Amino acid sequence: MAGTTAVREGNFISFPYAALVESPRNPATITALASYLRGKGY
Repeated sequence: MAGTTAVREGNFISFPYAALVESPRNPATITALASYLRGKGY
């Protein structure tokens, strides 16, 4: 993975497993992802 463009340019975000499965954490995860993408200009 270290050689991928995303890793080299720092264009990735990681979430704990619990944030990615159906749970009460989903709204916070979506908000965090949206904020990350806005910060990257998407």
